[in-house]
Amino acid sequence: MNETVWFFIAISIVSLFGSLSRFTPNTFWNDTSYFFRKNKEEYLPFTNKLRGKCLLFFGVFNLVLSAFIYLLKISISLPILAAFFIIGLIAIELIVEISWNKKEKNNSNVTNLFLKQIIPFTIIIYTAIVFKAPEWLIISFMIISLLTLGATALFLIKKKIKF
Repeated sequence: MNETVWFFIAISIVSLFGSLSRFTPNTFWNDTSYFFRKNKEEYLPFTNKLRGKCLLFFGVFNLVLSAFIYLLKISISLPILAAFFIIGLIAIELIVEISWNKKEKNNSNVTNLFLKQIIPFTIIIYTAIVFKAPEWLIISFMIISLLTLGATALFLIKKKIKF
């Protein structure tokens, strides 16, 4: 087995371990924004269940993907694998944050939504530069981050939410 398969298996193990929060919803796991929330009693079980469900899906998806990669003998470079993992975690966090805001109908955390998008994309771009990824990959990350922020801004303007 090549290193690509082992990387996806490692992502699966980490994701499946993270999905334990689904089965213990009242236990504090990994969300540091918990300390800044108003409704801590409601926030913790809701986000733990949703994040656990997303991580369970992400872990099973990576196991299936590792099986396909093993059978087809595909080799992917480390920066692309790291980018895949980070993008998956960003997507999970965005799903959790948007779902919580929909549940609470609370628009005061709009700035938090922007920060949860800007910081991870900055980390992805920095990681791609450090690992000396091709220029097209770095530029594509920059374009994706700008499109995501633009789409979020349009969504908020359409909903007439003030920043």
